[in-house]
Amino acid sequence: MNLGKDYQGMGRYMALGTQMVLTTVVIAAIGYWIDTKTGKFPVFLILFFLLGSAAGFQVVYRAFRDGGAKPK
Repeated sequence: MNLGKDYQGMGRYMALGTQMVLTTVVIAAIGYWIDTKTGKFPVFLILFFLLGSAAGFQVVYRAFRDGGAKPK
C-alpha cells in the first residue's frame, strides 16, 4: 500500500470541498453586505447564497468531469 499516493488523492478532494464551501460563503457574504446597504434583508442574501451554491457545485462538477486531472 502506497500511503503517499492515498494522501495525495485525499488532499485533492479536501481542496475541492473547501473551495466549494468558501465559494458559497464568500458570495453569500457579498449578498449580506448588499442587504445591509439597501435595507432589503434577506433578499440578496438568499439570492447570492443560491448563486454561490451553484458556483460551488460547478467547481466540483468540472473536477469530476475532467476525471480528476489537474487544471492546465
